[in-house]
Amino acid sequence: MDNWKKYIFENSHKTLYETDNFDEMRNYIYNFIENYEGLIFDDIYNDMNYITIHFVGYNLMIKK
Repeated sequence: MDNWKKYIFENSHKTLYETDNFDEMRNYIYNFIENYEGLIFDDIYNDMNYITIHFVGYNLMIKK
């Protein structure tokens, strides 16, 4: 678990981007929204290792 990335952005099939750098993840998501499709917020989940922001079809996982 110590080598898990701090920020993970994934769809239901695979990890799309992962990094320990907040600015990199922010830039990736901004580019994703602009170039592919918008994200529709659904819910926020809290488990032992991550806070997960769930969008329709995608998750942004933030390591605690």
